[in-house]
Parts: sequence; C-alpha cells; structure tokens
Amino acid sequence: ERVERRGAVRQFVALRVEDDVAHGLISREQLQLGVGVDLPDETGEAGGLARAVDPAVVDHVPAALPASFLRLPIAHRALHDAGAGRPENGPAAIRAAVQAGYGIEIDLQMSADGAALVFHDYDLDRLTAGKGLVRNLGTAEARALALKGGTGETIPTLPEVLAIVAGRVPLLIEIKDQSRVSGGTVGPLEAATAAALADYAGPAAVMSFNPDSVAEMARLAPDVPRGLTTCAFT
Repeated sequence: ERVERRGAVRQFVALRVEDDVAHGLISREQLQLGVGVDLPDETGEAGGLARAVDPAVVDHVPAALPASFLRLPIAHRALHDAGAGRPENGPAAIRAAVQAGYGIEIDLQMSADGAALVFHDYDLDRLTAGKGLVRNLGTAEARALALKGGTGETIPTLPEVLAIVAGRVPLLIEIKDQSRVSGGTVGPLEAATAAALADYAGPAAVMSFNPDSVAEMARLAPDVPRGLTTCAFT
C-alpha cells in the first residue's frame, strides 16, 4: 500500500520514490538536493510537512520486489502448527513451508550479543518456558531454549533460517521495532540483518513498523527490497 502523505519524508522517499516522482508529487531535483518539501495528504491538500531528505537514501531506489512474492502464498511466521510440533518461526515450520512451496514471513528480535534471532515476541513466556525479554538472551542461551509445542527445537538465528530456506521460496523478514523495549535502539538489529543477507542469493525482502528501521536498511543494504508495515496514521 502507498505510504500516507502525512508520513515522514524519508520513509516516503525510501519506499515510493520513483512512483511519486512520476506522479509529480515530489521532484527529483528537490530530492537530490536533500531539501524539505510539503507533501499533499490523502485529500490532495498540502500536508505541511517539511523534513530534510537524506540524499544517500534518494540516490538508491530499492530493488523491485521479486515476482515470487506476489505469486505464492506466504506463510505467516512460517507454516506453524504447535499441535503438529511446528511452533511459529521455528525450524520445523520453516521446513514445512519450503516443502509446501509457500513463501515465508519471519520476525527478528535482537539478542544480547548482537545476533538476529528469529522470534516474534519481545517477551519469552508465550513461546518458551523462559521469562523476561528476548534481548537479554545471548545466542547460546537462545539455542538452548526450547520452543513450546515443538520437538525440542530452539530459537533459530537468521543465518540458520537462511540456510534452511536456501533460496527455494521467497522470504519476507519483519524487523521488530527495538525502540519499544527499554535500552533498545535502531541500528544493531538492522546491521545483523544486513550482514546475514549480504551473501544470500535467494528472494528476500525486509519490512518494519519503525520507519527509522526501514531507513537504516536502505543505508546498510540498499539492494534489498524493503517496505513499511503500518496501521493507519493519525
């Protein structure tokens, strides 16, 4: 979906540059100069927003989303079924989705030692027998913590999931907003994500509810398709 015109200019630019330049909503010259512009809202009136645009983001339009993302069903948090021993975002659910020929959506959280963990929640208790925040776990601790409803499988890392998928189906990666937790910030999780994807040849794309996370991925991995996950702006 189109980013609403009341959104920040930098998220707007990162996600929809070519489309909106083509429609005359913002000029290429303004973007290249990095100046602020007033964007129209959904009624066509000036939105009154004037923010500086990062020229580094403007200069590199993200790659188009691979066609397989639009052709295949996408299994949300992989093809999970705890009753069948496949917890959400777990290795068994990943393998099942690949076997079924489905695209896969996964979620990333940050570990205490800088790894990208494939896990949806900020807290451990719903999906594991652990307590507290995921971000307080080291990678070794995560690999030792069994997922509920599984057969002993533990929290995987992003590189482990990439190795399982191996480019066979499209992979949509949601970077969870780390600014929502105490001490969290944008940057480290995005860096771990970009590093893991640097040598990955399969179809992959990233998204986040946090526009600053999307902008950081534009800086770190400009060739990886990216988008903003959003509810209605107010």
